[in-house]
Amino acid sequence: MKPGMRVRITTHTDLVFEGVLLDGKEYTLKLDDGYNVGIDPRNVKDTQELASEKKPSATVKKPAPTKGLPEITLLHTGGTIASKVDYVTGGVSNKITPDELLALYPELTQIANITPTFLSQMSSDDMRFAHYNELITAVEKAVTNKAQGIIITHGTDTLHYTAAALHYALLGVPIPVVLVGSQRSADRGSSDAKTNLVGAARFITELKTPGVFIAMHGSTNDDDIIILRGINARKNHSSRRDAFKAININPVARITDKAQLIQAPPKSNEKFSPKHYNTDLRIGMVYMHPQFFPDALSPYATYDGLIVLGTGLGHAPINAIDEHTKVHEQTKKALLELAKKIPVVMTTQCLNGRVSLQVYSPGRVLQEAGVLGHDLALSPETLFAKLSFLLSHHKKDVATLLSANLSDTIPRVEEGVYE
Repeated sequence: MKPGMRVRITTHTDLVFEGVLLDGKEYTLKLDDGYNVGIDPRNVKDTQELASEKKPSATVKKPAPTKGLPEITLLHTGGTIASKVDYVTGGVSNKITPDELLALYPELTQIANITPTFLSQMSSDDMRFAHYNELITAVEKAVTNKAQGIIITHGTDTLHYTAAALHYALLGVPIPVVLVGSQRSADRGSSDAKTNLVGAARFITELKTPGVFIAMHGSTNDDDIIILRGINARKNHSSRRDAFKAININPVARITDKAQLIQAPPKSNEKFSPKHYNTDLRIGMVYMHPQFFPDALSPYATYDGLIVLGTGLGHAPINAIDEHTKVHEQTKKALLELAKKIPVVMTTQCLNGRVSLQVYSPGRVLQEAGVLGHDLALSPETLFAKLSFLLSHHKKDVATLLSANLSDTIPRVEEGVYE
């Protein structure tokens, strides 16, 4: 039996399993429900090759445009939403083309005329600033071609980084730009690809809200799609379909049987003039923790900027209070030396809430030495994107513009917008 064959396996306890054989030392089958089962060869009583089930393949014939429907451009980058099982490895890999994606989900073409554009077939972990720039150029082209909305298919792992990067690069974009991913591959019964895509298309066509957004499941139910802003969104679960949450701000909309606006993002006063990222930038992110050693900061001496994920309000271990903490003096010295050379920006690993470098004395020491970030409520990923954007275009004004409103001001708790 070879990987890819459909087989029936009977165990010594007369359990019967049918599915597609995957590669491996054990008998591992991909069952019809999309899940895998592994069977120890010692427990196998009988194996039987079955006729391969001929499943209808997705036609790639492009549907004719429907007069009167809105025009949406679909930019394809890959990710789980464009993946299906690989019977050799047993995992999923990026295989589905944008034309195949539309053929799999004809419901999309009933909502809008979709023009697919292939950019890449990659996992989001491999994204770099050069790929952001390709997306920015493609969005600008779609806007020029009078698209009424843009859907970007994207892997979920770094989708929130890309969304934040596009938010700053596309300030003033006059149409909705919606990043869509899925937590389950398209060939699984539990796939969320179709519902997320349909939710994005409905948000574009029904609410017509300009800006950069994310469309993913709002709950584990398939009839609840949440629309988040491109900034301050985060993947908070490794596998749940409702993994993405808004940080310090409310969601924009919810798509159920109707499209409901929850809180419209503030209108941008920026003139739409897309800007690319400097692909040579080196931005570090370092996590503060107990037993931190100052040499962990050494590599960042050659970087262009550094995000420090502090504890609590934005703290770092810089107090030498006894013989065990003398090393903290060196951590403080290293941070202060870095702040003289490059922008060092404090954020909080708590995620929710603001950074305050003025409540405790150590924070004041850091702020007075040039560490930035006081009073910001941007998520670490959004702050990474904003710092990268500013270093790409406003290097001399980073300290001033980091707190400037680039359509990213986060309302305060007392304004009742977030808890």
